[in-house]
Amino acid sequence: MEQNPTGPTSESAVHPPKKSRGTWFVVKWITGLFLLLGILIVLANFRLAPGKGSPLVTASPPTTWITSPLKPNGEVDYVAFLNQRHSLPPDQNAMADLVWIIGPRPQGATISKRFFDLLGVAVPPASGDYLENLAWEKRGVVVDLRATVNGRELDSQQVHDLTLAVPFADGQFPAIDKWIEENQHHILAVRDATRKPGYYSPIAGDVISTTAIPYEQDMQDVARTLRRSSMNRLGKDDIGGAIDDQLAILRLGRLLGNQGLLVDLVLGTHIAAMGHEAIRQTVFSGKCSAEDLARLANELELLPEFPVMNQRHVDMERVMALDMVISLGRFGPIPWEGSPSPATPGSGIDVPGIGDLLMRSSIDWEVVCREQNDLYDRIGTLLQQGELAQQVIEMRILDAEEKEMERDISHPVELVRAAVQGRSARGKLFGDVLAGSLVLSRSKTLEAGLALTAQNRITKAAISIQRFRIEQGKYPDSLAALVPKYTGSIPIDPCSGQALVYSPDAGDPFLLYSIGPNGTDEGGSGDDLSAVPKFRTVQDWIKTLKQ
Repeated sequence: MEQNPTGPTSESAVHPPKKSRGTWFVVKWITGLFLLLGILIVLANFRLAPGKGSPLVTASPPTTWITSPLKPNGEVDYVAFLNQRHSLPPDQNAMADLVWIIGPRPQGATISKRFFDLLGVAVPPASGDYLENLAWEKRGVVVDLRATVNGRELDSQQVHDLTLAVPFADGQFPAIDKWIEENQHHILAVRDATRKPGYYSPIAGDVISTTAIPYEQDMQDVARTLRRSSMNRLGKDDIGGAIDDQLAILRLGRLLGNQGLLVDLVLGTHIAAMGHEAIRQTVFSGKCSAEDLARLANELELLPEFPVMNQRHVDMERVMALDMVISLGRFGPIPWEGSPSPATPGSGIDVPGIGDLLMRSSIDWEVVCREQNDLYDRIGTLLQQGELAQQVIEMRILDAEEKEMERDISHPVELVRAAVQGRSARGKLFGDVLAGSLVLSRSKTLEAGLALTAQNRITKAAISIQRFRIEQGKYPDSLAALVPKYTGSIPIDPCSGQALVYSPDAGDPFLLYSIGPNGTDEGGSGDDLSAVPKFRTVQDWIKTLKQ
């Protein structure tokens, strides 16, 4: 028998065993099936976004809130709505004067001619005599403010901060003296501008949320200019001039706060608080006569209440949110190459790219709008109920609910559920995300308004106490002793609902404070709002510096 030279033939050699496909094969198939299922579900819920000739959202009160004016494609023109609703004639608008005091390029920015056209004024010339603030570090120009006081050398930043905080006399800071002299006519012009009844800065862009608000930072610089001027006047014993500057700060803060957007309200609140701090420097300077204090008390009573967050702000923020929703839905959140940015919807390109197309076509944007309207309806109702301190508490509760909802919907299970359930579910999810993103600004703005209301109360109470001392030769034993000659009723702390905390035998020269928005009495320190300035002289301020 012949032998096989290669050895015996086996069954396994002729028919090798099949390889096991294993777990990885199964996983790949299951993953592919789920992916296919997901694509089918998305396609089933997909609707091409409208073209540029038709509206993304049908104009109606539940969705767009307002129904006119309309753009050529049928969408609500929110920019035109705000400019029409809130615009003011130049003779009633402080902004019309302020642009000529500050100049045509706030913070070096180029402002469109359309802004000045909407404002109703000519474009100020590029080169002119304009107010120059001392924020040198923001303009790339170094201004040497260094000075030596009581043998202590102060650098430019220290001089900048000190002259805002406490009264100072001529000759102590030569560079500041020169700056005040050169800008004196502008300071007087700002005072006059703030006496106008209204303030509105037009929106010159296409989308509210992406349009820069010109002159916003300059308003803070203007307020600092007035405060520094008032501290110099106070140091020179020009009490009347100091009071005029300080009242202008309060008026400017109120004008800004009344414009409507939360960003302006926050800035206006900060400016008004700055005004109260400056006024209390005057009240506690020891230089005021009874007549000075009586005039100050009367002027404060004549000023309208500061516009703490109210329905006007709710409406403005609602309009901005809805405008942003429609902009995101039409142009997408990401400006892809060759596509328009949400800031430039007039570019004529209506299909930015596949990523944006998927987003705007797979979400029901009417649902997103309804979610926003529901939220602002709740906020509006909240602001109409109870005292301000209670509103702050309720706003914190609402914010906590929104934050919790935002955390819940960020869970992968919720994201998958929204993807599967359809366009309406995705619209609700997206609306909830937008609602949660504004939580911090709402609650903090309302708290700042409560703090400012308290500051207003302690300023007026401090003036009454000082008037009592001048006329009676001593401080009142209690706030009740001020009634009715120096105040109509016992000053109430809006943060507690009780009388402001006052002690004639504690502090320097006495103790007077509000417990502040946190509602905790800390004995006049910590977060409590004290009427007595922390520093009252240049020497007090310098003592705090490290050797």
